[in-house]
Amino acid sequence: MRFLRLLRKELSGNAKGFWTLIVLAALSSALILVALNYTMVTPGVNKLIFAGIFVILLAGFVILQYKILNKGWDTAEKISDGFRKRLSSKILSADLAALEKIGDREIYERLTQETAYISQSAGFLIPSLQTIILMFFVVIYLAIIFPIGMAVFTVLILVGFYYYRRESRTMIRLFERATKSEVRFYGFLNDILKGIKELKLFKNRKTEFLSDVKSTSSFLRKLKQKSLSEYADLSIYSQAFFFLVVGITVFIIPKFNPASIPSIIKLVTTTFFVMGPVIGILFIIPMIEKMDLSLEFLQSLEKKLDAISEKVETKDEKTLTGDFEKITVNGLTFDYNDPNNGEFKITPVNLEINKGEVVFFVGGNGSGKTTLLKVISSLYKKTGGNITLNNIAVNVENLDEYRNYFSAIFSDFHLFAKLYGFSNPNKHKIRELLEIMRIENKTTFNNDSFSSLNLSTGQKKRLALVVSLLEDKPIMIFDEWAAEQDQHFREYFYDNILAELKLKGKTVLVVSHDERYFGIADKVVKMDFGKVTEVKIN
Repeated sequence: MRFLRLLRKELSGNAKGFWTLIVLAALSSALILVALNYTMVTPGVNKLIFAGIFVILLAGFVILQYKILNKGWDTAEKISDGFRKRLSSKILSADLAALEKIGDREIYERLTQETAYISQSAGFLIPSLQTIILMFFVVIYLAIIFPIGMAVFTVLILVGFYYYRRESRTMIRLFERATKSEVRFYGFLNDILKGIKELKLFKNRKTEFLSDVKSTSSFLRKLKQKSLSEYADLSIYSQAFFFLVVGITVFIIPKFNPASIPSIIKLVTTTFFVMGPVIGILFIIPMIEKMDLSLEFLQSLEKKLDAISEKVETKDEKTLTGDFEKITVNGLTFDYNDPNNGEFKITPVNLEINKGEVVFFVGGNGSGKTTLLKVISSLYKKTGGNITLNNIAVNVENLDEYRNYFSAIFSDFHLFAKLYGFSNPNKHKIRELLEIMRIENKTTFNNDSFSSLNLSTGQKKRLALVVSLLEDKPIMIFDEWAAEQDQHFREYFYDNILAELKLKGKTVLVVSHDERYFGIADKVVKMDFGKVTEVKIN
């Protein structure tokens, strides 16, 4: 069972103390049962003394339960916290192209739904271990007071549990199908939020899309109804089964052993005493199965991330330090083979990019301009050829150092509200740049964060440019930055921003379709279907 293996790993050095708590709590419950039974069937017993014993045992039980429950919740949160932190780190360490093939949907669903389920469920499951140990003490107690009853009780419980486990497999399969269906439904929610404009503007598309949403939701409802119906059937069965055990004890055993009536009273009392906890365990079994399923999904995602990790090799290589002088690309290739989107290749590219150059990458849509820049900046892992910076080979060991020379605004850029990576940002400079970009009335900078990101696409790009200028990296990538800008900012970008960056010695790599501005570039790299067809030097 994945949960128990993970629990053992999480407890590590505290396992002995944890299991001691569990055993003592179970023992206190069993002793409460013994005290009650002894008081009820033993003539002339001093009930005041046993009442005191009962109170002491009950107080011990309450204290131990409190500690176990708190330990349970704490361990559950540590497990979820471990997955969240570990997977977040591994996502950031993964090869970007391979990560894109996994897809946002699976990653988001696993890191939210599955960790939330573990957090909610594991806290209940840990105290249930106490009930299993309690049953062990109860069987010993019955063996002492009523061996025949203990044998009947144990056989009936084992038979009932076997039947319960066999029938619960259908329910578990339904839970698994429901989980997969939920993932698909979350995908539709993502489509609604990201594609609402396209859906509103095309009635037939919206109608067909809603039909798929409703169909998936109905299917999910039916699966959950069936699984919950199975759960209800098993719940009713488990309760009825306990009453059956009591009935057999009361009506059948005395027929064979009339002298056993005092022991039968104890057996009946014991049965009712453990009925609640045992039924609780039976109710929790589907939860355990579902949590094991959640752990399986999370561990499967973790294996995928491990497989695409940008592993750092320990070699005695030269590190990348000092000012940027040039990037040299020799025979650079890249294959992007996506089962959903087909195959795309960058054929061998030879290129030199020098300090202070403005280089335009031009060509039709889908020609590979953005992909090439992602490979040059090592966001995508090259499949062939070499990249050197200042005549030092770029490899897995110095990858982070190499990437740190770049800042980029790609077409699918993302804005962070907080200005990460700046120990002491220049607020005056930020305010000045916001004014230049004419968004000072839309957002302000306070407490290391921008007050609002609720901006138009063009305004978001201007804010991204503010951040890029603040980063002040040696190499800057602008992927169709001017595409959503009005004429003023389009001209300002090409005539002012690029010129100022060049004067500062920055290397600027620009993806552009604005032919009338090609003349300001030092080099124009023309691409077609993943191939560099021409490098024009102005």
